[in-house]
Amino acid sequence: MREKWPIIVLGIIAVVVIVAIIISIIYASNNNQTTTLTPTISPTINVPHDINPTQAVVIKKLLDNVEHRQPLSTSDNQIRQSIIANTTPSHDIVYQTNDFVIEYVQAPNDFETEILSTDTDTAKQEAVSWFISKGISNQGICRLPLNFYLSQQVSAQLPKGYVFDRLPKGC
Repeated sequence: MREKWPIIVLGIIAVVVIVAIIISIIYASNNNQTTTLTPTISPTINVPHDINPTQAVVIKKLLDNVEHRQPLSTSDNQIRQSIIANTTPSHDIVYQTNDFVIEYVQAPNDFETEILSTDTDTAKQEAVSWFISKGISNQGICRLPLNFYLSQQVSAQLPKGYVFDRLPKGC
């Protein structure tokens, strides 16, 4: 029995060492995994599947308006430039009321209007009317481009499932 004692101890030590090596290899392989992201350019616009179909069409149209801009008329372009000239890098707000805020965003070079009222259609129409009062044509409204989004507060107040059209009416 005395002669078996060193063999049993060595066997136990060998098993413990092997288990420790296996655990360290597994741990090291899990921690050393790196994910390499390769940027790709897709010719199509991908819209998340959890967006309702109407909103998906609007989002694709918004992106298409920015990516494939239609030229403004000379008059609309001059008015657009004069509106942009009144902004600064630190203050891009073009116009605001209690119901909406129009902001010029340098990249992607568009006008974005935050809706602050639950009467979203009226707020959108008032924002469009402001551009028209400056001399922008109806066609120019669509080509600025101009898009709308809801403030967080308004979004929380609207019924679940409310469909908000981010484009000006008729665009």
